[in-house]
Amino acid sequence: MSTPIKILVVDDNVLFRKTVVDVLEDEGFHVFSADSAKNALRIIKNSLPDLMLLDIRMPEMDGITFFTKIKKQYPEISVMLMTAYGKIDSAVQAMRDGVCDYLTKPFDLNEMLVRIHSVLEKKHLQKFNLELQAVNKVLYEREKELEKVIKERDKAKNKYLMLFEHVPQKIFMKDENSAYISCNKNYARILKINQEEIEGKTDHDFFQKELADKYESDDKKVLDSGESLEMEEKCIIGKKEIIVGTLKVPVKDKTGKIIGILGIFRDITEHRAMENELQASNESNWALFEYNPIATIAVDYKGKIVMYNRAQRESGKRLPAIGNIMYKDYAGKHKINMHAKLMKCIKFGKTHNFPELKYGNTFLSVTISPFPNGAIIVSQDITEQKKVVEKLKSYYEKLQDRDEKLVHSEKLAYVGRVAANIAHEVRNPLGNVVFSSQQLKRIVKAEPFAIKQIDIIDRNAVRINFLISELLNCARPPKLRKRMYDIHKIIASVLGTIKSQTGDIEKVKVIKKFSVERSRIKVDKEQMKRVFLNIILNAVDAMSHKREKKLTVITKLVENSFTVQINDTGKGIPENDIISIFDPFFSLKAKGVGLGLTLCHGIITGHSGTVSVESKLKKGTTFIITLPLK
Repeated sequence: MSTPIKILVVDDNVLFRKTVVDVLEDEGFHVFSADSAKNALRIIKNSLPDLMLLDIRMPEMDGITFFTKIKKQYPEISVMLMTAYGKIDSAVQAMRDGVCDYLTKPFDLNEMLVRIHSVLEKKHLQKFNLELQAVNKVLYEREKELEKVIKERDKAKNKYLMLFEHVPQKIFMKDENSAYISCNKNYARILKINQEEIEGKTDHDFFQKELADKYESDDKKVLDSGESLEMEEKCIIGKKEIIVGTLKVPVKDKTGKIIGILGIFRDITEHRAMENELQASNESNWALFEYNPIATIAVDYKGKIVMYNRAQRESGKRLPAIGNIMYKDYAGKHKINMHAKLMKCIKFGKTHNFPELKYGNTFLSVTISPFPNGAIIVSQDITEQKKVVEKLKSYYEKLQDRDEKLVHSEKLAYVGRVAANIAHEVRNPLGNVVFSSQQLKRIVKAEPFAIKQIDIIDRNAVRINFLISELLNCARPPKLRKRMYDIHKIIASVLGTIKSQTGDIEKVKVIKKFSVERSRIKVDKEQMKRVFLNIILNAVDAMSHKREKKLTVITKLVENSFTVQINDTGKGIPENDIISIFDPFFSLKAKGVGLGLTLCHGIITGHSGTVSVESKLKKGTTFIITLPLK
């Protein structure tokens, strides 16, 4: 039974932590939990987890600091961060520092499980790849050792033919009656005699009868057949059992008559043990290759396929033929020259990783690794994983959009509370000011100077009342009275109003690129006039100091939406200010109040539409308004 994967959940929110623990335990994981970094460290020391879900904001020590503290001491722990306050910049930095993934609260528990399994699968594959590389390295080194042993053996045989007495092997000579003629020092040493003492002796003088009879029988086979005989057997020398390899060669005179036997006696106990160990290692490595769950193909130094594993056979895809040239005869439909990458790997011994390759309608993750006299190609179908990632990316973007809308709504709610207080506290005394002003006019009818000052009071009182109304409108967008109207006519009407009231637009070149398709949609005519009037007046003001003044209005249908783009060639908006452009009281004008665009945003949102800004300094600004067709 396999050991369950251990997961540590670190979060100071008790209810959230318990919910996550219950879900993970239902999934079959062995789950620990902690409410602080201190308690988490204690659990890590006692029960090293495979994965840790770590909340960023915690008492005593935040998640980022805790992760930084433990990542060097416990690099084997995979970490996923969780936070309700996360921003994309903190996520990116955390990923750079070694965090495997990043979850923003609230998150879907099924999505959490998918991402946890993805992290664990990646960790498993990385571990497996490292183990396979280590095994391959050991196999390569042992193969080199074996080649060296065989080379040394062959070299020893050649020396024996030339230098009988100086070779390390144990060598002997026998006559046609199996009686010893001579031997070298090494052979005499294992028999515990001097070289001169062996002459005239037989195997019965040194070995047990059964073994001596066998040796003489082997001698007879060589003498009768005239052919060499090589054998391997166990024997006891002194009290030690060894494995010996014996080669017996017929010795002939000049006429070709067999006159004796030349024998080479070798202790191959250690060599045979090493070969057995190497064979076991080869079998183990073959099993790792054959039963690897990822499709794997092996090629020789020419790039020809020599074998592939069970996962490749069971993949359901077309199988290569042994001898096919990889990435030419087989799997050659890649956009990049994969055959060149393969041959470069074989030549220079450098691994090449391709995390995402498109092959037809399939996405593959491919690793080409050097191997003795060839290379190994590991290929994993990541099409489904890619779909999951794309879905997660889409979910994240939607969540981010909801977060932005929520922040804006909270700002407007705050403005609403402030506006209500201002309206209550200001309008009452303002009414008294207006009433007193009207009474003063009656009293000082004949005083022109006094009347002029009173008019100033009246105008400013009206201005104050207007600003309070605008503030209330931002916080409480007016109820929309939507009817079917032609957007093009509304825009044309606004341009005419600006021309008649200010005349500033006379100096601006207006370019209208209206869609020839449908332009009638359901809107509140007066409120949309207000939006277009505000944005166009801002555009004209932004171009006041520019030589080239050009205003371009573009409309078009995009799927189920009607889009209006208003572009100017003005001074542009600083990049840092774009994010705040729709916030209440934010203005780039010296005398601006900062409520106009806030009100526009509220009106467009009330139409279930969107408004966004694109701008470059000294180049101009584009407002993009998108309204639903239905």
